[in-house]
Amino acid sequence: MMTIRAAKDSVIAKVLRDAHASGAPLRIEVGTARVIVTRKSLHVVGDEDDIWADYDPERAMAGIEAAAGSWSDVDTDALRGDLREQLGQNSADRSSG
Repeated sequence: MMTIRAAKDSVIAKVLRDAHASGAPLRIEVGTARVIVTRKSLHVVGDEDDIWADYDPERAMAGIEAAAGSWSDVDTDALRGDLREQLGQNSADRSSG
């Protein structure tokens, strides 16, 4: 992936923000080449420190729905027993090597 850096107050940054907010397609022309950017393909990422900047609720729900039932064959009683046993172990008493 190529990265193009633009200042937050630049014209290109404003155009991209406006396109994302409106949902209208954005046509970029460079010479004779044309690129159409749609809201679905325009992925806006916020500040690096913003943990929610990349959050997409539709993708989150799709992931949850895709995972639904994936553990249906797990023996839950055995899993609980294994977890209790592991929680009861005192890691401070074990050597790292």
